[in-house]
Amino acid sequence: MPQSELKLIDHKFLLETCDLDQNSNDSYKQKNIISAHKALKKFYSFKQLQDFLINNPKILKLKNAGFASYISYDKDVEIVLYEEIHKINLDETCKQENFLINRNYQNEIFNKERFIASVNKCKSYIEEGEIYQANISEKITISKNLLSSKDLKTIYRNLKSTNPSPYMTFIDFENYAIISSSPESFLKIKKENEEFTVESSPIKGTAKLNEEDILECSEKEKAEHLMIVDLIRNDIGKISKTSSVKVTELMKKYKFKDLFHLISTIQGKINNEHLLKIKDFEIPNFERIFSYCFPGGSITGTPKKRAMEIIDEIESVSRGIYTGSAGYYKFNEGGEFNILIRTLVYDKLTHELSLHSGAGITSGSDPEKEFKEIQLKAKNILSALNFGLERV
Repeated sequence: MPQSELKLIDHKFLLETCDLDQNSNDSYKQKNIISAHKALKKFYSFKQLQDFLINNPKILKLKNAGFASYISYDKDVEIVLYEEIHKINLDETCKQENFLINRNYQNEIFNKERFIASVNKCKSYIEEGEIYQANISEKITISKNLLSSKDLKTIYRNLKSTNPSPYMTFIDFENYAIISSSPESFLKIKKENEEFTVESSPIKGTAKLNEEDILECSEKEKAEHLMIVDLIRNDIGKISKTSSVKVTELMKKYKFKDLFHLISTIQGKINNEHLLKIKDFEIPNFERIFSYCFPGGSITGTPKKRAMEIIDEIESVSRGIYTGSAGYYKFNEGGEFNILIRTLVYDKLTHELSLHSGAGITSGSDPEKEFKEIQLKAKNILSALNFGLERV
């Protein structure tokens, strides 16, 4: 067996998928914890995966078979095909462990001067009519020290304690480890009544717990949110049957640990031309679906193509995995993919542990307030490493 295949034994994947619930104290309730076991093969594109399944259709008939993957913002993909993907029980009361990372930073805090310059540059494009909004981010390199699998698991447990979120993710693949407390669902895909449905729930609008009124009265937050809903309706419409796209929830306010977010939900029924028929089995054509919908509108901007061009120009470093997606698909049930925000990324080749944080910029954005927002979003993530942004 090739060495690359032997390494699959160590590919760990965990994704918590949750239902949001406005009647709950925390606004979300745990639904499933998905774990993957018995890795079979690795792929670096959805086309590779789909071609393999066409030539090996018997895998589709396995009761628990499916795949888990991450997709970077730059569309680099690592997919692992598993014999078993199933729900597990996991103690939610994760006790925070003692973990203090060696503080060998390149940057101890976000670069305020650079970020404000980026916001102002973005606003100039908006004033010129190039775009309506864009999501601009900053990166911290936290450490360049070697971290073990045990270290990574400890950070994940700590993050569950300091910043519990609906789409917690732990991926320990060959090249990267991803430790995420994402609150945002990118795509849910499932089959109902012989039809495949696709659903996206973008987040646009953030406020502290003691400032929730801002979300209800801010015209800036509402306008920004509605533009993203319209963008995602358009994206889902490209893969959906005519007249099937609906906004099932619009600008609902949800409470998280230390924040409120505005969330909407858009659904559609996947058009048959975007399905793959493999013998007597049918699955979504993931290559097509992701080509039309990825990356998410909430972390790019409107119009999406021009916003992404401006992001590439303005941001000082590549986003990499940040604002990409992680998820799974179980062939006989369906699956779900999140948006990788509030995420620590460990590059196993460079030993770099990093964090990005971003904010949506519109014509009404105050650069100082946007900088405070990216700090707020990062604070609880960093506390999983036993430090925060107390000196900012």
